[in-house]
Amino acid sequence: MSTTFTAHTHPVAHVITCCDGAATQAPRYGTYDDAVAAYHHIPGAADCGCADMRPVLPGCTMPDICPAYPLRVQAVHDEEPPVVHLHDRNAELLFGALGLTETAGECDADDMLARVTLARALHPADEGVPAVQDGRVLVGERPAGYLDGALAAVERLALWCRERSLPVTWA
Repeated sequence: MSTTFTAHTHPVAHVITCCDGAATQAPRYGTYDDAVAAYHHIPGAADCGCADMRPVLPGCTMPDICPAYPLRVQAVHDEEPPVVHLHDRNAELLFGALGLTETAGECDADDMLARVTLARALHPADEGVPAVQDGRVLVGERPAGYLDGALAAVERLALWCRERSLPVTWA
């Protein structure tokens, strides 16, 4: 399990792409529904193991194996927002520091920046946690300074969101 913090962005288009992500050369569709309609007109698009039916998409760098896998509809954005990925154990630490009570949500960028500032003021330096092994079960370590790094990453995301008037989301 994991949690991701990112920006709530809106796609500018949708494309049909392959396992190699040939999205840069794919035709763009204005809506998701338009892309899905076009998807259903491609022979073998949704079928695995139909390499003899599905054409190779322009821009695919793995044409020998890619047609054996289904295509997918993917959103296209003007620019990719920063993304902060956290394992659930580390997400719990960050949620607590930021005062977030929900494991999925959204807030204004300025609210998130205020939470980061408050977390830095209220929480001492993160000394980390050593790895613990009990028989065959290993609980990984958290290096010293991890919380500081996570707060810095969320701060960069919130600043990026504020510049674009977008909310910060997490799930």
